[in-house]
Amino acid sequence: MDQQNLERLDWNNLSDDDLSELESRLKAELSQKEQSSIDMIMWGKLLLFKAKSVSLKVNNEILSVCAEWIDDPDMLLRHRIEDQRVYDWAALKRDQRRYDRALQAERLRLYWQKYNQKKELLKLLGQETTSTPLGTNGTQHYSTEFMTEFLSTFSPEAETERDLQAEFDRLLDISEVHRLPLKALILSEVSRSPKFILRALPTYTSSPKLELVAKLSTLLSMETQGLIELVQEDHFDDITINTDTDQDLPVTVKDREGQTKQVNISTLNEADKTSFIEQAKNGEIICI
Repeated sequence: MDQQNLERLDWNNLSDDDLSELESRLKAELSQKEQSSIDMIMWGKLLLFKAKSVSLKVNNEILSVCAEWIDDPDMLLRHRIEDQRVYDWAALKRDQRRYDRALQAERLRLYWQKYNQKKELLKLLGQETTSTPLGTNGTQHYSTEFMTEFLSTFSPEAETERDLQAEFDRLLDISEVHRLPLKALILSEVSRSPKFILRALPTYTSSPKLELVAKLSTLLSMETQGLIELVQEDHFDDITINTDTDQDLPVTVKDREGQTKQVNISTLNEADKTSFIEQAKNGEIICI
């Protein structure tokens, strides 16, 4: 197949013989010497044709069966292959360059931000230098208080404090339901009786529907772990939670000072338990 015949091909209706012949020619032109003469448009059209062939094969062999299975005759129409679409590669490159410029602008902004931070730091050091008298030998002396304050921001303690603050800041992004140790709270309730009804569990938050979904997910996880057994005799019947009595699940709690401790919820009195729940809901403590 010569170059003239290639230009006359109908790329939307290639036969298997045409495709095989094209592949053979392309493989023959993959030497280092002839790479510069490869027609990239021909490559692009070949790849586009292969992609369309795969999509058509998926439609014919998979989507048609799915459409019949779910009784949706319009499914194939919604996922039909647009053979007549003309791809605007120039517009694609323009969008790519626009994205690259936006990415470069963001990097430049971050670089400029870092530059300003270093500039302010040098300015602070310069002020301290000019305000500090020279020593007898002409050297500059810095006050102990200044160096301590300056270096303290890079200390391990300061880094730990920043990490702890970040942990508490992340609590603001989740609902109060997910701040609670639901597994330990549920176990402390159901352990009082060998058979416990789901709807008898207390509601801890102001979002009862979301809390119910979270409780069901937690109960399924607890059943998988062998902590409880869920029983429902019939559809829409009450869900019974069967468990061994005197079970407990200690909760590791971290406060804003970074101190951690173990809390046994089942041993708390009602006032302490209520206070513990409120602290967890308000993000004053982190339940690990």
